[in-house]
Order: sequence, then structure tokens, then C-alpha cells
Amino acid sequence: MEKCTFCVHRIIRLRRDIEAGTFPAALAKAVKDGLTTDEKVGKAVDTLMRRLIMKDDEVSEAEPEERWSDFDFRELNYLPSCVRSCTGRALVFGDLDDPESLVSQLAESKRAFRLFEELGTNPKVIYLQEGV
Repeated sequence: MEKCTFCVHRIIRLRRDIEAGTFPAALAKAVKDGLTTDEKVGKAVDTLMRRLIMKDDEVSEAEPEERWSDFDFRELNYLPSCVRSCTGRALVFGDLDDPESLVSQLAESKRAFRLFEELGTNPKVIYLQEGV
């Protein structure tokens, strides 16, 4: 499974690094080089990534008939795991081309902005200013 192209944190790639043992090694090097002084960061990041991972293991083990027979195709089922599990509602995901969708309405609001858009980098992440 490739990383979600919408994920700012690149969860799937980090999952592979964690499972391969290369992510903790990179973190240990960062601690050694003085880039971070908190050695507990490794365990915290590992725990966070495992909670946010989009689990494909259970789905791939099911037979196709079993997998889809009672599947509920509501919009919630299409949300990335990070959006579904974000208790602070800090992440919104949807179809920008659908003017009725929440994400489209938020993107068109006065609060919406993209970082360094003026540089022509075509940023895909839209941020919302507080209280505008």
C-alpha cells in the first residue's frame, strides 16, 4: 500500500520505516546529532504512527464476497484514518469540486489560505485562520 497522497505526515512511509527498523535508527541519529534532546520522542512517534496507520491488513485477508457484502458506502468510509480519528476536528477531507461539501465551503471561506502560494508551488494543503 502506498502512502496516502493527501497525508501531510506521510503515515504509510513512516510505518514502513518503523517496521523495517530504519525510523528509530534515524531518530537515534537525530538525538545523537543534537537535533532533538528528548529520547522519549521515538516511543511517542512510534505509538502515534501505529494509531494513525490506515490498516489494510484486515481488509486484504477477507474474501471479496465477505469484504463487500455488508459494506456501508457512506461518506465516512472514504475518510482517511487520520481524519476519522482526529478528536479536535483539526483535519477536514473531501471533494473540493463539490460546492456542497464542507471542505469546499471551508476552502472558499475568508479563513482559508495556502502557505507560499505566491511562489507558484501549487500547495495542496489549505489552512484556516482562527476567527476571521
